[in-house]
Amino acid sequence: MSHAFDQSDLEAIASIEAFRALSTEDIRKLARIGRFLTVPRGALLVRQGEPADVLYFVLNGRFAVQVEGRKGAINEIRRGEPIGEIAFFRGGARTANVRAKRDSLVLAFDQNQMDELSRSAPRFTRALITSLADRLAHATPRLGDRRIFQPPSTIAVVGAGNGDRMASFVRQLSAELKCFGKTGHVGAGDVPQRFCPPLVADPHDITGWIEAVEDETDFAVFDTSGMDDGLKRHILPVVDCVLIIAAANDDPALLEIEEFVAAHCNDCDVRLVLLHDTATPVHSGTARWLTLRQVSMHHHVVEGDIADVARIARFLTGNAIGFVASGGGAICAAQVGVYKAFREHGVRFDIFGGTSAGAAMAAAFAYGLEADEVDARVEDIFLTRRAMGRFTIPRYSLFDHHPFDAALRAHYGETCIEDLHVPFFALSTNLSTGEEHVHRTGPVWQAVRASGAIPGLLPPFYTARGEMLVDGCLLDNVPLRVMQSFSAGPNVVVAFRMGDAQYFDVKYEDLPGRWQLASSLPNFLTGRALPKAPGIAEVLTRAITLSPDTELSGSPRDLVIVPPIRDGVGIMSWDHHTVLMRGAYAFTKDRILHLERDNNALLAPFLPTS
Repeated sequence: MSHAFDQSDLEAIASIEAFRALSTEDIRKLARIGRFLTVPRGALLVRQGEPADVLYFVLNGRFAVQVEGRKGAINEIRRGEPIGEIAFFRGGARTANVRAKRDSLVLAFDQNQMDELSRSAPRFTRALITSLADRLAHATPRLGDRRIFQPPSTIAVVGAGNGDRMASFVRQLSAELKCFGKTGHVGAGDVPQRFCPPLVADPHDITGWIEAVEDETDFAVFDTSGMDDGLKRHILPVVDCVLIIAAANDDPALLEIEEFVAAHCNDCDVRLVLLHDTATPVHSGTARWLTLRQVSMHHHVVEGDIADVARIARFLTGNAIGFVASGGGAICAAQVGVYKAFREHGVRFDIFGGTSAGAAMAAAFAYGLEADEVDARVEDIFLTRRAMGRFTIPRYSLFDHHPFDAALRAHYGETCIEDLHVPFFALSTNLSTGEEHVHRTGPVWQAVRASGAIPGLLPPFYTARGEMLVDGCLLDNVPLRVMQSFSAGPNVVVAFRMGDAQYFDVKYEDLPGRWQLASSLPNFLTGRALPKAPGIAEVLTRAITLSPDTELSGSPRDLVIVPPIRDGVGIMSWDHHTVLMRGAYAFTKDRILHLERDNNALLAPFLPTS
């Protein structure tokens, strides 16, 4: 929709980097020649595949760049930036869709208007070329990044339930965000009078006010308690992140403002924060909140515990510390030693995730168990209970899964993932869809069981929907990419390499047939030992835990730990669990000390600041 320009629009043009060197008269020429267009939130400004015959500059608002066939936005375009400049000057078709994330105002030029500007304002062309060259130079170093995290610059806090505890939380969050940048707090008393009822505000005016607040801060926290509902409905769709705050023991029913958030804040990062009275590693009743809300993530906070609020601040700013545990069967016991070494150095992890046996270890860490307790539980599950050592008639699997299930339930109980105080995920492979299955809700033991369902050794785990889930190693043995969908890092990533190539002194022709094998099982009637070839369990686990090195390529801030594994220790060697833990502990402790002595910046994000 067209828009008649005024003095504020001229000032917005002059603030664009490409035009700052232009005179006042040149700015007026731009305004007269170009077209001002208002773009409502959610509207498509540029459509993929259409001719690139218009160049846009964002005067206020924000846009998401989306490529058809890919999930989510690949980039954001903010105030002062051009839209479609490369395709416009090169000619051809648009390569992506560009959709307004906020009510926005853009200045548009077609080819004829650009030609007229070049004639009437010669300095415009030079300023534009210089600006676009700088923009390209800035963007080029980021092209190789697997994922570019953009922290929210505006965060709105909305109270659910009775909302009495929100003010204290907002103050604490603002204080913790200051550790990562200049932070502003915007309450009801900070709202300009022109936006207060009974006045009716122009949505573009409110967007401009919010972006002016953004200009003054790195993070702006909008405390919506005390604000008029009409104003909230203007603010919430514009901000980058919405935090819904509620006391965990309150009625979880949706409030009207939450229904508005669900309907109008699809592009925002909506998170649920549940406040608790007492500290415990496991809560209850989280599902009753989550079933009514679509949120990207939920967080548990004990009132008055600054560490819990600091964890949320780290998630919001892209500094949450993750622990990524790869699969590897019995050698995953080494992850316990890695965890112990970092805990002794004062590292507090904000989220845990893993694949296969790594998921079992990560779940134990999320429970708050210390290393020696985890090691004792490994002993009970795999040696005392022989959870992976009871053969069955091989109709559905080689091993009887009932002892394994019983052991997992005995140690994890019926605790649900969403009730863990510290976030956790497990990765399995969905054979029904051929896709990854990320467990973020439901019983912990079931997630661990599904993630470790090695095909052939254990039967698949079947969900209530009838989905067939097996070991996550088939698709991603080192689930760093999944971790990055929840946390930008830094992460401690524990992975394994089985050493040099291993060869087997086995003559293929000596492998026995079924009758020879059957007669040798009860009492070795044949009078000779079987060939020392790996059994079916080891062959299967080795096959699915082979991971390409590309799985270890993450952020430059990720710290990859690869504990050495002694010769002869395999992925079914559960009797070596304590030796593996102690060896990995010594290795990791030595690695940390070396990084400290060298003042290596890689270690700094993991160590406590006070």
